[in-house]
This record gives sequence, structure tokens and C-alpha cells, in this order.
Amino acid sequence: DLAVVVMNEGVGAVIFSGGTLVRGHTSGAGQFGHITLDPRGPECRCGARGCWERYVAEPSLVELYLTRARRFRAKREARITAAEIGQRAMRGDKQAAAAVRETAGHLGAGLAIVVNAVNPGLIVLDGGICKAWPLVEEPMWEAIRLRALPPNCRSLQVRPSRIEADPCLLGAISLSLTGCFKVPGVGLET
Repeated sequence: DLAVVVMNEGVGAVIFSGGTLVRGHTSGAGQFGHITLDPRGPECRCGARGCWERYVAEPSLVELYLTRARRFRAKREARITAAEIGQRAMRGDKQAAAAVRETAGHLGAGLAIVVNAVNPGLIVLDGGICKAWPLVEEPMWEAIRLRALPPNCRSLQVRPSRIEADPCLLGAISLSLTGCFKVPGVGLET
């Protein structure tokens, strides 16, 4: 089983179980960005508080970095992206590295919920923070191991995506083509 977690303006997941896309009753499965990490946390655009995406979506990483960087530099960089922050962290920018590590801890906390709820064997991550994967991996795994059930972690793999194209666009194209190429008995039926 596989989970693909995409962190861009929000956080969403695609879950495959037994080779089949899990859609949910109203085709809304995968809205893991709106699981609550802290009920007293920052308000989310959905109206709830402390949603996972308020801690790991790209705007949250940018906000965290700018807040940290502002303490040390007067310059505000409103157009910086999560990928650029990841690259800066890898080049030794201490505030970028601290923001990436803090975000990675929150990433792991949310992934632990995915692990406990879905029990995937592989989680593929996509988002700008993955540009700093060597800095992400350790705090992410610490949080997963702290919160996920040990049997669910034993053979779990978590990897950054190697696909450079927009995963949301690829998913939309894939879903639209699935109906065009139905092959009975091969598991492609929707």
C-alpha cells in the first residue's frame, strides 16, 4: 500500500490500497491536511485550528522562515518559496535549516497519523521542503517513531518524490485517462 503526500499551498494525500485508489464515500479521501495536530494551534483556511497543513504546507514554511530570518535580518523576502528555503538550508543558512527541521517534526507528527490510519508500506513526499531532505529525514522519523504504532513502522519507507513535474497535474491527467483505458480484470476500473 502507498500514500503520496503533496505539500504545496495545502496538504493532500493520495492513498492506494491493494493497487486501487482510495476515493472515499464522497471522493474526499486524502484530506489529511485537515487532521488536527493542535486544537489550540493557528487558524486554518478551513475554519478549524491546528490543522496539519498550517504547520507543513509551503506557505507555513515560508512564514516560519521569514519570522526566524527577520530576527536576524531586516530584509523581508515575501516571494521566497519553500524550495528556495530548502536550498538555503542545504547551503548553510541557519534560520532556513531551523525552519526546515521544525517543519520536518510537524511533518512526522502528521505522517504518524497517516501511518496509524492507513498503514502504508511506502510514503512518497512531494513539496519544496524535500529540497532539504538530509535535514528533513531525521526529525521527521523521530516524530513518526514517537507517535506511530511500532508494528506499522517496522518496514515503512518514506521517500521524497523524484518527479519534477507538478504531481497534482499528473494526478488529474491520470484520473481523467483512467476512464479511457479501462481493462476489465486488471484493476483499472473506477
